[in-house]
Amino acid sequence: LNVLDAFLVALRKIASFADVITDHANNDDDSDGPARIVIVGASFAGLGAYRDLLRHKSDEIEITVIDYKDYFEYTPGILRAFVEPNHLSSLTCPLSALNKNKKGASRFVQGEVIGVDATTQVVALNDGNQIPYDYLIVATGSTYPGPIKATTSQSTLAQRQLSINQSARDIDAANTIIIIGGGAVGVELAAELVDKYRDRQKRVIIIDVAPTILPGFRQHSVDYALRWLEDNGVELRLDTSFDRIDDASVTLSDGSKIFADVIFKCFGVAPATASKYGGRLLSDAQDGPKGSIVVNNHLQVKGQENI
Repeated sequence: LNVLDAFLVALRKIASFADVITDHANNDDDSDGPARIVIVGASFAGLGAYRDLLRHKSDEIEITVIDYKDYFEYTPGILRAFVEPNHLSSLTCPLSALNKNKKGASRFVQGEVIGVDATTQVVALNDGNQIPYDYLIVATGSTYPGPIKATTSQSTLAQRQLSINQSARDIDAANTIIIIGGGAVGVELAAELVDKYRDRQKRVIIIDVAPTILPGFRQHSVDYALRWLEDNGVELRLDTSFDRIDDASVTLSDGSKIFADVIFKCFGVAPATASKYGGRLLSDAQDGPKGSIVVNNHLQVKGQENI
């Protein structure tokens, strides 16, 4: 709930930024046309900003939404798809619908952003295209190990479905599954596996360097989850560090190995502010932890209030 509260606060600030954009557009006597707004990232924050901006007249703004995928995915529900692959269709929708919006001037561009030039105010894509902006909203979210989150090799919904199908087949054929990470993702994945395969129970192991699971959760929630996992046969290797992860084994720091048919990495979340082509999206502003972009209380980049 704390995470949800923080997210809602961020959306409110993005909405207020949308009002600032249109106020500037209306008061700019030198403007030759509507304000060009580019949104990088078409997940919760990006689409939330897009929706709020549509409240304004089409002659005030032009909206361009950019994402490397051609679909939206409801990430919090994705773990169910690993045991029920058809569930993916309930979690996704095509982003091409943004091109059909009748409330304002908007378009969707599929591509990978490799950098932003704040001086010339253009967003550069990996295919060589450059998209100019007057205002930029960076809503790229976070990275996370696949297959939990879609990678750049799964830019189409068909590719994502193939990946989910393969993971589901691997799980179904496995006898032992290791989950590295005892946070919310790892614990929920373990619960999905246990619930799906009650009739032919699999060996599910959670490994985490922390002394307990679900960091940041209230203690009574942690205690409940611990009891549930233990009662349902999940092996907990807590306070356990590891040196290496291979395709079929995890080497612990004491030199011992645990072998498995499938290994999930449920750790390593980081801001999605780096390009696989090298460099950062906003190199001058990325002084925060793990390359995060530093902003003020209004989510604006210091010295670049239009971002």
